[in-house]
Formats: sequence, structure tokens, C-alpha cells
Amino acid sequence: MIAKRNLSEQSSPGDQKISVVLPVYNPNVTIMKTIYSIATQSLLPNEVIIVDDGSTSNKINSILFRIKNILKSKEILVRIIRSMHLGRAYAKNKGWKLAKSEIIVFIEDDAVYSQDYLKNISRSFLDKSIVGAVGPYYVYQPKSFLEKMRNIERKFNFIDYKPFNAWAYRRNTLNSLNGFDNTLNHGEDVDLGTRTKSAGYRIIFNNEAIWYHKEPERFTDFLKRRFIGGIGIYFLRKKHKKPIIDVRYTVILIGFISYITALLFYPSLILLCAVAPIVMHYRWIVNADQVKESYLHILLATYVNFLSIVATFFGILYALTNSNHALYLMRKN
Repeated sequence: MIAKRNLSEQSSPGDQKISVVLPVYNPNVTIMKTIYSIATQSLLPNEVIIVDDGSTSNKINSILFRIKNILKSKEILVRIIRSMHLGRAYAKNKGWKLAKSEIIVFIEDDAVYSQDYLKNISRSFLDKSIVGAVGPYYVYQPKSFLEKMRNIERKFNFIDYKPFNAWAYRRNTLNSLNGFDNTLNHGEDVDLGTRTKSAGYRIIFNNEAIWYHKEPERFTDFLKRRFIGGIGIYFLRKKHKKPIIDVRYTVILIGFISYITALLFYPSLILLCAVAPIVMHYRWIVNADQVKESYLHILLATYVNFLSIVATFFGILYALTNSNHALYLMRKN
């Protein structure tokens, strides 16, 4: 069951203890922005648990040393856990199982969190019936064309958003659901969200718990990420026994084949082909006034998102035809 914000004011976020869990694997120096954003929160966590998922970088020790000093300067308890490279789901499980607080907040090493993020996400749990919470995220400091277009997609995504996963959970809920599925390298958060709702628990979308994610600047990196994401979708759907190619992706496949065919053999239909991605995103046009972006930028963003959907679809198709190698690619990335 999904809920929107309906919060009690009888207690305050400061009454709740928060543990932050950060899984890392060969992080680069941009992780310091993540750490600074946590160290400067209006509501500081009681502890930060960093799980190093078998990093092989020769910089990992110096990065972890710097992180520890920054958090300690704010009198935040820091625990660094080392493990073999067993995947993000395993690292998250390792972290929350060692946590001492009731509220567990999972963060990413390529993200930056708004100053009130922890205060707002913890406020979600003032309602005792809420077991999970998630907030909107946008592109961190979008500068390139691709980053700006992706940020527009993020804005539309969170209009009338219905959460299907959570980034913060009650510890006892994680216990009752056995946490994340260690066999999933991608989509482990979606899987847990699905199991949470199937068990009858309530997840809330808190639009004030804002964070920012670093997105690829190059199209090749962006499409690769979406392709790998498609592989993750394949294994997730397979686990939950859902159709691998559902109605949505069937329509996309037919549309994409028709699109390419028209471009190659019927150039006179090129205008119709140009309109197709816009028609697919008609809701964006209808809700244009809610994102404060020009119509030109919105139209361009529809094409970028169309490419994203196509890359994801080909990731699903590849996993369907060569699951072993697809699994290897997913674990490698």
C-alpha cells in the first residue's frame, strides 16, 4: 500500500535516531561532495556506516581516511566495514545489520543531499504506520546538454509520483523482509520495495527530501548505463515472474522498428517519425507549465528520453537472448 505525506506533529525528527549506510566500490574523489553534504545536514545522523565492497583502487585507503576525519569532526560515529566484492545488495545488508538506529537511510557515493534531507526523510516516520520513505532526486549541477535534458525528465517524473521503492526504512521492516536480495546486482531497491508493498507495508513519497545525482555527461556513458539497467530489469522481472516483454515494451519495439523502417525506406515520412517521440511523451506537453522549462527544451528532452527507453529495451532483449553474458556485464558494471 502506498501513502502520501500525512505526518503527525506530536514528536520531532530530532527524537529519532538515524543510521546512514553508504556502500562503496572504487569510489572517486567526488564522493567527498557526498560526505560534505551529510556532514552539514541540519539533522546529523547518529552514525555513518561505510561498507567497502572489495574496492581494488589504490586510492581507497586515502579516501576512506579523509571521510572518517570529516565525519569525526562533526562528532558523527563512523564505522568502515571491509568485505569481498559481493555486490551492492550485499554491502547494503552488511551495513544495516550493523546499524544501531531504528531509521536506516541508504545513500549513494555519486549523490549530493540537500541540507534538510535527513530531517525531512526522518519526518516521514513520525507516522508509525510508515515503514519506508523516498524523496525526489534531480541531476546535480546540470551543465551539459545531456544533463539538462535528463533533469527535465526528472522534473516530469516526480509529478504525481507513486513510489515503488524506498531509500529509508525502519530497521524492523528490513529484518522482517530479510533486507535486500543478494543475488541482484541492479534493481535490488525496486525488489525490496515490491516485497515491502506486497507484505502490506506503507511507503511514503516525501517531496521535501530532495537529493541530487551525478549523471553521465557523454551520450555513450548514458546509453551504456541504460543498457545495463535494462539487463537489471530482465532479472528483476524474471524473479517476480512478470512478463519480460510487457505491453509497454512491445509497443516500443513495434514503434522502434517502424521508426527505423520509415527513416530508411520512406524518407517522406521523416516528419511523422520526428513527431513520434513527442506523442509518446504527450503528458510532458500537457504538464509543461509545472516544470518551468521552455517548450523547445521539453521537446528535446522527449528525444533524449526516447533514446533512454530504447537503450533499456535493448538491454532487456540482450539478457533475454544471452542471460549468462548479460549477468557478467551487469556484475562488471
